[in-house]
Amino acid sequence: MKFCIFLICFFLVACQSTVQNDSTVKKEYSTEEIYQIFEKNIERYRAKLYQEPESLRIWVEMVRYRFEPHYEVTQEMLGHHVKIKIILNDKGYIEYTEIISSSGNGALNQAADKALKLAQPFVVSGLSAKDKKVAKNIVLTFAPEKEST
Repeated sequence: MKFCIFLICFFLVACQSTVQNDSTVKKEYSTEEIYQIFEKNIERYRAKLYQEPESLRIWVEMVRYRFEPHYEVTQEMLGHHVKIKIILNDKGYIEYTEIISSSGNGALNQAADKALKLAQPFVVSGLSAKDKKVAKNIVLTFAPEKEST
């Protein structure tokens, strides 16, 4: 009988301590805090993924990701486009750029060229030989749809 009472007391104490531990560990996050945590995790993921892309699709995402912070779009650039051929060396630095076609907006041409040069290097070392050949001699099209904010 004493053993049964001991077991009941033990389980009651264990249940109470478990509930208390759960309530002290649990933390409520605001929507803003969740958003910030989410953004930090995405940035870490991108940094790791883009450090040495293993596919051409990921490489193109990396180029866009690195390019966008340097690309300033103005109202006069909207509705225009420019195609720029870039040639990269083995380390991903631009050796040569050439405007292949343009809708004639000089500001867009200069902004795209400047942003490309500021965003380099575009690492190609993780790509397959076939993808590396494409990435090192590629034509990129820039056609802004909205102004930079």
